[in-house]
Amino acid sequence: MTENFIMAGKTPLHVSDSMGEGECIVILHGLQEHMVMWEKFSEKLSQNRRVVRVDIPGHGISVINGECHTMDYLAETVHMMAQRLNLQNYYILGYDLGGYIALSMLKHYTKEIKGLVILSALPAAPTNTEISFIENCINAMRDGKRVAMEKSHAELMFANRKKYADDIEDLKEIAQTNEQEGVIALLEGLKKREDYCEDVIKNKAKIRFVFGNEDQTIDKALASKIFESIGTELVISLEEAAHAAYIEKEDEFLQIVLDMTK
Repeated sequence: MTENFIMAGKTPLHVSDSMGEGECIVILHGLQEHMVMWEKFSEKLSQNRRVVRVDIPGHGISVINGECHTMDYLAETVHMMAQRLNLQNYYILGYDLGGYIALSMLKHYTKEIKGLVILSALPAAPTNTEISFIENCINAMRDGKRVAMEKSHAELMFANRKKYADDIEDLKEIAQTNEQEGVIALLEGLKKREDYCEDVIKNKAKIRFVFGNEDQTIDKALASKIFESIGTELVISLEEAAHAAYIEKEDEFLQIVLDMTK
């Protein structure tokens, strides 16, 4: 495995590459994370896949580049990273924020994407309710309420908070290592994301959306409406799991990813 910085255009990225054999999977982490959260999962996945992880700009030790990191900017950065690593056709596992970046990549770089596994993210533009929620989060951070906000965010990620208390603490600690300006830049980008439903319809064969059935952060009525329109066959539900289903249902989710990347 190698871990270093590479230049993706003008953006330095912190990247980990298992250098393994088999299909290549790029893992894009969620908001308030960085790639270390996916280390355990990646170790299992890399037994017969090449796994590339990256700190998304604004998180981890990748740089912050302006006041708003749009999904298109982030997608372009990952695309340029893939070029630097000489990745031809590869899969993307996108979780939460990473899922929206993956969908933007599907829109703009369709030919290089072999398939997507999207965990805990919808292909729709944000609703007015979500935009208001994001704005409240930004204001809370600027008003010095970041710790309380991140505590609430970490706890919402899990269905069984007692069982995964250690993981919740890990997520809180990792969230605190992200620079506030970077978190806000990503939140600003999430407010402006596009609707990707048409892109999904055009590429149904190579996409699966995975959700924990106890995820309180996903608008279930909206999700139902979206997938009734674009295809309920694209959805896989994991029982007794919330947003961070890759931790709560690690083995089941691992098998989904392996099946999608054969």
